[in-house]
Amino acid sequence: MRPNPIDTILEYFSELDWDHRFYPDDSSVDASYTGENGSWQCRAVWDQQAEIFCFYSFLPTSIPAERRWTMMELITRLNLGQRYGDFELDLSTGSLALRTYLLCREHGLDSKSINDAVSGNLALLDDHLHILMKLIYSDSSPMELWEEAVQEENARFGLEDDEEEERD
Repeated sequence: MRPNPIDTILEYFSELDWDHRFYPDDSSVDASYTGENGSWQCRAVWDQQAEIFCFYSFLPTSIPAERRWTMMELITRLNLGQRYGDFELDLSTGSLALRTYLLCREHGLDSKSINDAVSGNLALLDDHLHILMKLIYSDSSPMELWEEAVQEENARFGLEDDEEEERD
């Protein structure tokens, strides 16, 4: 018999010693996180019916209405080819989140899987946080910021620009 996924999720956050809050009505857990480039709110959600674990990291500010369409362009570019997670923008509220998820029907949910989804999510938002904030607070274009993000990623993984072009 598999362990209860909610118990596994709560145990995971307790083991990390994260201050967190459980909401039984929607099987979610809220927590805060501080990375190298900023702090933000997170939410872990267990969808019992679909057997899916989702983890969200929320940009620490709402996107102003006049910047939402340019943010949509930037996150569309950032999402293209993204192997792990995706950015989601609520055009009505300006809320931006990075979502990672796990399908758990076959193997259930364990702490290692949760850790993979959570740590990858946190690292990805931390890496892109300054790019997203620049779009809100500067006149930089989505294309300029996407190119900056690609250059930073290439440097982080030791790729040259011509190696990236060969992969495309």
